[in-house]
Amino acid sequence: MKSNDYTLGSNLNYDALIRKIKESDKSKAAKTITLKSVGRTLVIGTVFTSCAAVNVFAQTAVVNTDQVNIYTSASSDAAVIKSANAGDSVTITSLDGDFFEITYGDFEKLYIKTQYLDIQDMEVTAPLEEITTIDESDIEEISAPKERYAVVKSSDGLNLRRDPSEDSEIFLALPDGAAVDVIDSWDIWTKVQYEGTVGFMRTAYVELRQGKAPQQESGGSSGSGIADEVISYSKQFLGTPYKWAGTSLSKGVDCSGFVYSIYKHFGVNLNRSSSSMVSNGSRVKKDNLKKGDLLFFDTNGKNNGSISHVGIYIGNGQFIHSSSSRRTWGVTISSLSEDYYVRTYVTASRVI
Repeated sequence: MKSNDYTLGSNLNYDALIRKIKESDKSKAAKTITLKSVGRTLVIGTVFTSCAAVNVFAQTAVVNTDQVNIYTSASSDAAVIKSANAGDSVTITSLDGDFFEITYGDFEKLYIKTQYLDIQDMEVTAPLEEITTIDESDIEEISAPKERYAVVKSSDGLNLRRDPSEDSEIFLALPDGAAVDVIDSWDIWTKVQYEGTVGFMRTAYVELRQGKAPQQESGGSSGSGIADEVISYSKQFLGTPYKWAGTSLSKGVDCSGFVYSIYKHFGVNLNRSSSSMVSNGSRVKKDNLKKGDLLFFDTNGKNNGSISHVGIYIGNGQFIHSSSSRRTWGVTISSLSEDYYVRTYVTASRVI
């Protein structure tokens, strides 16, 4: 069976590789491409004359331009997690459209546009026979990524955000010592999953460990950690008078001002009004409340689900809030079983 061997020099650009193969062989048959370096199989893929598709594994490449964006996924709309400069070395692990998936330093599963990398020292062999099954014994085994988890290392707790940005929405705040499963990690942000919620945390405030995150006791009605601290702190202000638009825990607060100021003390930044605060954190069913959850009510007559009041759940069916009622004016503790709060209850969210 006839075959063509294409020997390409060092610092080969991916686009040049595809162009050279296509120009050298006009056959419409699919070709199996094996890229080798020092006798070790590095790349397995397929090239058609009508389209180019090469999957690259463990191939060293060099960035050919300064200030090249490196993304969290194979899209120009994805978050830019780092930038690379000409001469930086990376390892290509796969191809996704116009992007290479790369390992850059200690950081894996990053993405860079193919045009910004020069692939080094490769020999390309393109047999003319139809695609054949490749003996797996001829391919270097690529180890499956090891599971990792992160442990929060911040006495003030750490925010879990929707996107890798300080301006991004906060899902919830995790207490010091909380463990979360790691999806990806970079020098500034770490992408994690916690109880089904995927988000980003600052890498500087977590400790990465091998394995799966250990099971931890839930807050439940007994609560622990930061939730108990929040409740203990909030109870110091029982009796503070109600004051519309107030945020002073000693001089006067309205309902959202009270919740906002309590959580701000613990480094959790919430929206200022009760109607916008409901978008913070993740929604929680009433029968699954934990200490520290935010409770929202519609106190404007008939309960239509519009939010006008908020408090903090403290366990045992009770919550602490700043009430404008003449009977319980100011910061007080009420029961969710009271008829008024049964009628006006709307929803709850978890921010820690």
